Amino acid sequence: MSKSSRRQSKRPPAGPPPNKTPSYRLRDEQSRVDLTFRTGQYGVGCFMAFFLAGWSVGCGFLLWRVSEDPQREHLLFAVPFLVGWLFAFLVLMQSWLGRERFVLDSDGAQFWNRLIFRYGRTAMPLDELVTFGTAQQSDDTKDYSGSRVLELRTLGKPIRFGSACTDEERSSLMWLLRSRLSELQNLNDKPPRLSQDVKSLVFGRRLGGELLADKDALRTADEAAIPPPADTRWRSSSDFDAVTFTHRGRWTTGGVIGLLMLNAFWCGITGFFVYQLFWGDPKERPHGLDWLWQFLFLIPFELVGLAMLLGLLFTMLEPVRCYRWRFTRDEATCKLSWFGLGPRWRYPLEMPDRLEVRRVPYTEVKFPKRLPLGSLWSPKGCPTFTLAFLDATRRDLCHVEGLTLGEACHWADLLLRNQPHWFG
Repeated sequence: MSKSSRRQSKRPPAGPPPNKTPSYRLRDEQSRVDLTFRTGQYGVGCFMAFFLAGWSVGCGFLLWRVSEDPQREHLLFAVPFLVGWLFAFLVLMQSWLGRERFVLDSDGAQFWNRLIFRYGRTAMPLDELVTFGTAQQSDDTKDYSGSRVLELRTLGKPIRFGSACTDEERSSLMWLLRSRLSELQNLNDKPPRLSQDVKSLVFGRRLGGELLADKDALRTADEAAIPPPADTRWRSSSDFDAVTFTHRGRWTTGGVIGLLMLNAFWCGITGFFVYQLFWGDPKERPHGLDWLWQFLFLIPFELVGLAMLLGLLFTMLEPVRCYRWRFTRDEATCKLSWFGLGPRWRYPLEMPDRLEVRRVPYTEVKFPKRLPLGSLWSPKGCPTFTLAFLDATRRDLCHVEGLTLGEACHWADLLLRNQPHWFG
């Protein structure tokens, strides 16, 4: 028996086991696969319903107290608990009604979440899809008993879904989606534009008699240009002496609302006790050692609240954030700024001879050494890619870390074509 036939025999049948209700809805047509999953767990939803019932009784008592005695202190104390009730209600609705949908057809892959309306939509063309697999959501990469999800690996960011599936359902869906993806790419003649099998991709000029290491590939300016991946937020521009890549922040309504609720709950309760400590009723305000003890006790809660407020501020200022790499003849400049103000890093480039796209393995920490903002998008257990600049002696001059495969290759290809003086 050949290896391929043995692999085929291990594949589970597509679809759920007999006499078992699946945790997903599948529509498998000739050229389209439509999957719908629930995102929450009913056990969590039942717990939240029980928790919310008790919370509702407490909030009702607070509202009654405010209506009977509408003092400023009572109102300030009630607001954080009402905000917490709203947050718990949204978690309950997400646990019971939250859905995610994945569609694979001749145009590519589409994925979005749904509660009351669509949000978080992602679309990738067919020639940027690599393969389907499973990914781990736990922090420990060696703990395979943690929660796992289906993962669509692309030239850009991976798409993950199906967290509520069982292991058997996940395995059968993985093989079904792999076969459908292969069929669609063969039928439409759209294989993946780049291969993830190589250890590194080298960009530069071809030297006579040069031997590359195993699993390496060389690309020159004579080959077809590499476009950016569809999901990238990096924008490139070039002039007569420089190439610039810019990544601008964007407004996230869900993130701002979530942080507002969290700040209203935590800072509201902490602020009430601080108010009582300094400006409360003199008859009820503590004095002496009791006042000092409460003052010291509140300091860590105030520091946590300050960190939450800073997180909210940076999230609201995200639309004016700009992360920029600029490459000139003799240096690379990296700048992170808000309203044009921020730190800048300079790296000399002494006539780089090669550009190399390196794959960072799953098991390595993916935060860049100098600036960790570049790979904050990276989910747990997901590889990222590094663009390295090498001189003629193969010594590293500079690194750009935290990119996807499509982004790193697009950067290298664009620099190869727009900075020819580096390569000869």
